[in-house]
Amino acid sequence: EYNSQLSYMRVQLTTQLQEGITHNSVTWEYNSQLSYMRVQLTTQLHESITHNSVT
Repeated sequence: EYNSQLSYMRVQLTTQLQEGITHNSVTWEYNSQLSYMRVQLTTQLHESITHNSVT
């Protein structure tokens, strides 16, 4: 369950990055939202590695 949530977040992040590049419409607000998602994803990945609890 944790792993699929992580995969979903990764897909969302990748999609948003792709859309941002495609439409060339990265505004400050959009950019900060993207940064927040990236931090969340990195944190979750780090936690899963640290605790070795990826189911």
